[in-house]
Amino acid sequence: MSQRVDVTNAESFRTALATLNGSTHGDTLAIYLALKKHQDELPTVGDGREGLVSGELEKLLDLFYTKRDRRLGRESGRVCKIFSGNFTQAASHGQNNWRDFFRYGLGIGCLAPEEHFTSEFLAQHRSDCPYLTRNSDGAQACSLHPQQTRYIRTLERPKFLKWAFSGKAHGTYRLVNLDDPGLMEFIRPLTAPVPLPELLIALYFAAPWSRRREVSVEDFVDDFHFASVDEVDFLFTPREQDPVIHRRVQETKQDLVNKLQQPFHLTEPVLRTTTTTERLVRLRAFSEAVREAYNYSCAVCGLQVESIEGHWESQAAHIYDRALGGADDIRNGLALCRTHHWAFDNKLFTIDEHYDLIWHPDQVGTKVCRQGTLHLPQGTKTWPALDALQKHQERTLALWHTPRRKRRRGRGRLSFP
Repeated sequence: MSQRVDVTNAESFRTALATLNGSTHGDTLAIYLALKKHQDELPTVGDGREGLVSGELEKLLDLFYTKRDRRLGRESGRVCKIFSGNFTQAASHGQNNWRDFFRYGLGIGCLAPEEHFTSEFLAQHRSDCPYLTRNSDGAQACSLHPQQTRYIRTLERPKFLKWAFSGKAHGTYRLVNLDDPGLMEFIRPLTAPVPLPELLIALYFAAPWSRRREVSVEDFVDDFHFASVDEVDFLFTPREQDPVIHRRVQETKQDLVNKLQQPFHLTEPVLRTTTTTERLVRLRAFSEAVREAYNYSCAVCGLQVESIEGHWESQAAHIYDRALGGADDIRNGLALCRTHHWAFDNKLFTIDEHYDLIWHPDQVGTKVCRQGTLHLPQGTKTWPALDALQKHQERTLALWHTPRRKRRRGRGRLSFP
């Protein structure tokens, strides 16, 4: 969409609402867009600022979606739920109910510790969360919640807010990195079916935060703090209409295969000019190349499972963290099942120079522990680089020898029903 869209026409606004009505996870998308618009103003994970209480977030959302235009009649001055077409009074919790979507039990909040909010954790489905358990009623719940309140709606929702439960009232909230490639991969199935022209009309018409009469994609990028038009195209283009992304992933994957002919380098520079879409392309290409090298099976337990739709259960893990500058190189990767990926990232085991598995003493004898040697690819060129394994081993052993704080229930040890 390159043309500018008129966002002043009331009839076009009504038509846009009718088009958006029924969008999957509409409330989740509505909250995402409001948080995206205000992301530079809100406290975020890791910035040291005090989080917001739910009432402050509700007020932000109410103001963002309030529509004021005499052509709306009695609905002028009310909060518009753009993905359902409903107008409600501000802060009318019985109808508006924003706050229910903040808490982990119903929506987009998460109680995990700050250090867990990595790209891989944000991309992880809640059904794979290490803190997922069952409460005394047999319902799925979070082991970090003191009351272990059940998940009331679904486990499908992304993690937009870090919820710090204080034990009084309902705690405070801080924003995660909404530009994280892992999170964007997670929410793309929600955003891709949404028609962008109608979304712009629904957002901008009679909005108190904008005076624009016409809106382009470039305006949307600026107003909502997206990195580029490329990023918006990635989020709001259906996958079946996205051959360019597919081609770029395949080209990047071939570059990773060609890199095997060169000496291994543990780290590589992270370019500040790299766009989010470029990072997403590299992430997907790395994942495909590593999993393909291991024949889509787990290098620890050998699990190899394919869904009916043709999706493999295995995941690609960086041996030396990407966050520390670890290279996107097949030799800096392992294909792991979801359980052993989490265990590897959380330093429950490491790997020595002979590719033997070394487990933390607490894990020996548990169902997650698999003794022995890695299941390695047939071609030695794709085997893990010893430099990467050594770095992981050093960091892991250092953590094991650091005095531990008292663990909360459900942390650090995997359990199975």
